[in-house]
Amino acid sequence: MAVAYYEKVLYARKQIQREDCLYETLKRASVFILAIVLIELVSIYLTNTQKDVQDACRGHTASIGYFTDGHSYEMASRGHTS
Repeated sequence: MAVAYYEKVLYARKQIQREDCLYETLKRASVFILAIVLIELVSIYLTNTQKDVQDACRGHTASIGYFTDGHSYEMASRGHTS
C-alpha cells in the first residue's frame, strides 16, 4: 500500500515537472517573439525618421494624406529656409 502511494507521488512530481518545463519553454518562446517584434518596430521607426530627416535637409515637400467620408484629401507644406 505504501509503495503504491509512493509511486503515485513520484508520478505526480513527474507531471508537475513536465508542466513546468512546458511553461518555461512557452515563456522563453513568447519572450523571443516579443523581442523580435520590438526590434522590427524600432527599426521601422528609425528608418522612417531617417527618411524624414533626409527629406527635410533636401527641402522636399512633406505631404500628409488622410481619408474623410470616403474622399481622399492631401495636405502639403514646404519648409522655409533662410
